[in-house]
Amino acid sequence: MECLNAILSNVRTLKKKAGEFSEKTQCVKKYASKCLSISKEIKVLNDKTQQHCANFEPRLKSVRKKLVDVKMKTGEEI
Repeated sequence: MECLNAILSNVRTLKKKAGEFSEKTQCVKKYASKCLSISKEIKVLNDKTQQHCANFEPRLKSVRKKLVDVKMKTGEEI
């Protein structure tokens, strides 16, 4: 009888630990899904941004060149 009680006690402990593990697993799945969703959003925004950067880059180079010219004329450090 003592052996049976010990086995039942171990079964209850295992059930409890299995339940806790299941809860943690569900939490991790939700977290992973959220991370994947955010990653996809970042990729979409990055793709949109790349096009804007490509359009803006020639203007930026021109402004940088003008800034260097002004600094050279005024004697400021570059």
